[in-house]
Amino acid sequence: EAATRVDAETNARGGPAADADARGGGLLDPAVGDGRYLLAAADRLRSALADAEPTERLRAVRERLAGASPDPLACRVTETRLLLRLLGDYREARWEDPTCTLGPLPVYCTDPLIRESAGGEPAPAALSREDYDYVVGAPPTTLRRDVADGPVADAYADYVAGIVETFAGD
Repeated sequence: EAATRVDAETNARGGPAADADARGGGLLDPAVGDGRYLLAAADRLRSALADAEPTERLRAVRERLAGASPDPLACRVTETRLLLRLLGDYREARWEDPTCTLGPLPVYCTDPLIRESAGGEPAPAALSREDYDYVVGAPPTTLRRDVADGPVADAYADYVAGIVETFAGD
């Protein structure tokens, strides 16, 4: 209920997605969860590009928005919800060009705090970008005691140490 209220207030006054629409900027949701912020941004972006070709709207969503989560179920739910939102644009694009394909959706099943996977593979390019205009979303509810030892716990400890150092001073 609180998230719905925040969404309504953000939509009423513009919010990050509206600003990103106007300037052509990007938006990252590193804790995508059920995808509500990413979907709202996709809707606003598509509305801002209502006069554009459907292929342009699809391309804009793929290139300017990204979401991530280490939870495979959250990623699948978000991908499915985003796919359902984009079906109208995809249908129009296929009508104009039967060879048009949707392409991969910008939802990544990875931990956005870690720049490479356990196998040493680099993070997806969309998550390696440092030029997003907005990073949005609700913080995950996982507490440190719930994080297993390993690279995620180390990244979390470094993050907390950085915050403490910033506010405590030298």
